[in-house]
Amino acid sequence: MFAEQSMNNVEREAGCENLGDVVAGRVLTESDVISLRDSGQIYDAEHPALSSKGSDTKNLLARFNALSSADSESRQLIPQIFTNADPSIHIEPPFMCASGANIKAGENVRIGTLVDLGDNTTITIGKNSIIGAAVSMPTIVHPNDAVQRIGHAVKALPITIGENVIIGARSTVMPGVTIGDNVWVTSGSVVTKDVPSNSLVSGAPGRVLRSLTASEVLQRESAFRKLEGGIIDEPVFIPFKAQPASTAAALADFNQAQFATMQERVEAVAKIMTSIDTSTQEVWVFQPFEVENGANIHFQGPWAFINNGNRFHDGDPALPITVGAAVFFGPKSDICGGVTIGDGVWIGANCTVGEAATIGERTIVAANTVIPPGTVVPSDSIVVGNPCRVMRSIGEEDKWPLDPNFQIEVLRRSAARGFTED
Repeated sequence: MFAEQSMNNVEREAGCENLGDVVAGRVLTESDVISLRDSGQIYDAEHPALSSKGSDTKNLLARFNALSSADSESRQLIPQIFTNADPSIHIEPPFMCASGANIKAGENVRIGTLVDLGDNTTITIGKNSIIGAAVSMPTIVHPNDAVQRIGHAVKALPITIGENVIIGARSTVMPGVTIGDNVWVTSGSVVTKDVPSNSLVSGAPGRVLRSLTASEVLQRESAFRKLEGGIIDEPVFIPFKAQPASTAAALADFNQAQFATMQERVEAVAKIMTSIDTSTQEVWVFQPFEVENGANIHFQGPWAFINNGNRFHDGDPALPITVGAAVFFGPKSDICGGVTIGDGVWIGANCTVGEAATIGERTIVAANTVIPPGTVVPSDSIVVGNPCRVMRSIGEEDKWPLDPNFQIEVLRRSAARGFTED
């Protein structure tokens, strides 16, 4: 308590909300933080200037996602959300993004349903490109170190997609990647490196299989559909069990709501996942979100973060889902019944965690990883692939060098969220 009071005194004297806003003894302005972000340097993802802008975008998206793509109001909302996109852009709701203003799209870009463009910094999409359903493009890089990750130290790296590109359903394009013109990325791929023009890319991690022929490029959409078996637009998810009427009603209210504060969001979430005690627990969930029941999901710590599009299969009370303290869920993962997730775990985008699997503490599950039913994943590991395998262990070398003031703030946030270093 004494340390907490002393820290608050320092903050008041510095004239800032938290010590994460002070670097080298100087209070960071909004433009300072944006400069750090846009130059690929470490910055505070919870700086108040950034969170207020994100809140405005989420409310616009809630309105947009409640409509169909054919609705005239949805067409009117697009230029309000995507201020740097060509007006010909076509988007199938639901759609998710961080800002909207950082998406630069050329003519005739088509974006499928459940796409998440994490434009914390710039995402550029060239003309005539197609982004398949449930594709994720995060620009944020999180630390491998759990304490720094939970304290929200991040970097942001831009993504560039060329002209005439097709990205198949449920693929992930990682931060900092540039994809050339006339590239096809097959469904479920994870693109981790730059891709030259006129290439066919597949796999997790993605690799160039071959060059595309001139006739394939000319007949690109029909040729890609033939190659893919017709799944540009249809992501494959685990089927859902029927929901109780009360759960379905609470989810419908949540997924269409606009929240003025995080507290409003937390209280709405607790009406879905009824084991949450809002007096001691904050579970940050972003729309859209799906559960089979809600009552069979149990959070062991004071805080968790669930990004958009996640699906929790908790319909069987004999197979509850147990979530440790300070767990991060990336976009659009399926979490099956009976799963146990340890403290400080990070689950990346588009993952599947099979029934009764266990994930050890502080482990990172990379994007598009599939953990088979009953698998026990060790602590302090990075796991990848389908089926998953341990790529390597996480150690001291994974810590980022943080400004001392920011490090203090990161440690405090992490402790407040129920996670401390051993």
